[in-house]
Amino acid sequence: MNTPLVEYNKTRNKNNVLRISIFLFALLSTGGTILYLIYNGSPIKIDYQRDISAVWVNEEKQINTRILVEKENYISVNFLIENIDDGIHMNEDQTMVIVTPSKNIVFLKENEKSVRINDDINQLSIPAYVTESGEAYLSKEMIEAVYPVKFTILKNGELKLAKDKGKRTTATIIKQPLIDEVKLRQEPSLLSPYYETIEIHEQIQILSEKGDMLYVETKNGTKGYVNQDSVDHKEEEAIVINSPLPIYPSAPINEPIRLTWEAVYTKNPTPSNLGKMDGLNVVSPTWFHLEDEKGTLKNLASSSYMEWAKSRDYHVWALFSNNFDPELTHQVLKDYETRKRMIDTLLHYVAIYKLDGINIDFENVNLEDGPLFTQFVREVSASLHQVGKVVSVDVTFISTSGNWSAFLEREKLAEVVDYMMVMAYDEHWGSSPVAGSVASIPWVEANLQRLLEQVPSEKVVLGVPLYTRLWKEEVTDAGDISVSSEALSMSKAAKWIKERNLTPIYEEETGQDFVSYQEGNVTYKMWLENETSLKKRAKITNKYNLAGVATWARFFGTDDAFATLHDTFLTLEARGDAMPNL
Repeated sequence: MNTPLVEYNKTRNKNNVLRISIFLFALLSTGGTILYLIYNGSPIKIDYQRDISAVWVNEEKQINTRILVEKENYISVNFLIENIDDGIHMNEDQTMVIVTPSKNIVFLKENEKSVRINDDINQLSIPAYVTESGEAYLSKEMIEAVYPVKFTILKNGELKLAKDKGKRTTATIIKQPLIDEVKLRQEPSLLSPYYETIEIHEQIQILSEKGDMLYVETKNGTKGYVNQDSVDHKEEEAIVINSPLPIYPSAPINEPIRLTWEAVYTKNPTPSNLGKMDGLNVVSPTWFHLEDEKGTLKNLASSSYMEWAKSRDYHVWALFSNNFDPELTHQVLKDYETRKRMIDTLLHYVAIYKLDGINIDFENVNLEDGPLFTQFVREVSASLHQVGKVVSVDVTFISTSGNWSAFLEREKLAEVVDYMMVMAYDEHWGSSPVAGSVASIPWVEANLQRLLEQVPSEKVVLGVPLYTRLWKEEVTDAGDISVSSEALSMSKAAKWIKERNLTPIYEEETGQDFVSYQEGNVTYKMWLENETSLKKRAKITNKYNLAGVATWARFFGTDDAFATLHDTFLTLEARGDAMPNL
């Protein structure tokens, strides 16, 4: 017979067993949930938010770059400038010019179905160029017709861009133990909701890595995160897309540049009077000058000079100048048709005179016209490269002077020309209030270093002055000092020194020989261009692996000057210090 105490103990034991069972069940359930989450992640599914106004470039989503016009895809020009080509230019009349990296020139008008590529007219089924809300767009088909790119419309409606010479990494989804299926998640965490399930063995593209998660794109175009352990067979492959247009390469000559400018103001020199000029391989006569706002060019070219140059195996790069007129320059650069008229004229002269190239010398240009000048040089370069000719542009050292330096977009210019001639002189210009060197050696080297931060050394040609300035410092009746100067050729400077029986002294500060002469209340000073300075300039050229030298100007120099440069380069070459051939 059971006592009440015994009955009580039995009941208590049953309750304890029940409590323990419930606790163990809860513990197992929680543990199972935790284990499930650890291996399979969050089971919460959400919708993928696609954006048909965007274009995807790898893992980067470029928003508000795409519109549909009658079901055709159009891409923002601003997007194209940032991601494909900054050589897209809008003219004042809203026509558009594209100079492609392959050196083709494309001309477009808004809402027109005809497109001019170089000099050929191409008909399209839809307008290539439209605007919406003040923004310009180009059709996808037009873009693929001129650039080595490919747009893909993904299954989810988004647009993807692939560019030539890019890379993509692919991988395959694999089955893992304890995991039911691979889910594409919103964030790089297994606790994040997922967009969709990815089939085993499906190939995906890896866009980036974040910890132990990969940011990937599925065959549907959906982008999200998967665990690193869910993929195998990673392979990196190059993206190769052939250019749809002919490719016109740059045309530099395969030897160091040894150039002199031939200053032609009214008539050309008599070839029989020209000296030996050892080592020279390029001459640049100043033959073509801007004449009016219609883009007419004044022509001072000489067939006899060409014959003489070719008899010496010189390359001839005729110089084209804007006459240093800022307003006239603005008028001819602002309009594509005027720019094209000048370029067509240059191409005509190149053909009839059998020129090897054109040297562009635009100076005193309004600061705001700098981008227009860059665009003109793009167009000139493309046109001349199409016929295998060399293009060079003259620039000053970097300074804050708007019309003489700051307007030059040197980095962009260097991308399209074969050579950049830096006019490394006029440290102290003719009307300088202080007497000084035309181009002291430390000044040249310091400014060259700054230029080389923007321009590759293999494109830079160092300008070398063959003239000096005779400075006159005169004490006035008021006790002030009046400063004036005149430019002297090397021979005239030597004659002036000899007539006064002076002996130049070497000045460490400038790296040049210097003379000073007192006559009454007037002090004359001159920093010389001679063997001392020319050797130093040649050594700078080699020290920085520049493309060569260009002397201003031939009539300022002497046969000895050219011989000094030539002999110095030969000596450096013999020592193994010379610049490699280009």
